[in-house]
Amino acid sequence: DNRLWALNYMLETGGDHVVTGFYKAPGQPLLHPPASVRRYAGNNNLEEVFSVVFQPRRWHLINTRMLHQVHGITNGPRVAVTIGLNCENPFDVIKGYQKLSSF
Repeated sequence: DNRLWALNYMLETGGDHVVTGFYKAPGQPLLHPPASVRRYAGNNNLEEVFSVVFQPRRWHLINTRMLHQVHGITNGPRVAVTIGLNCENPFDVIKGYQKLSSF
């Protein structure tokens, strides 16, 4: 994943209690360089620092430099539209599109 941020619109969550957890590896910083988070796949020593249940039919912004994983997909597919952002401050970019939501 080379993105810095992912702006996701959740169409289908994959279940009623699907949780996205965000993690920290012992002795490592909370944020990692882009494309380096894969080396932690399967690491059982990660500390969960935050979790969230993303609601359907809403936009969600995540920092992809933080280790994260989805748990609890139980019924149906998980479908989202994703926009990758590679800027340091995605809020400046998103603000320019607020007028589009009124259509």
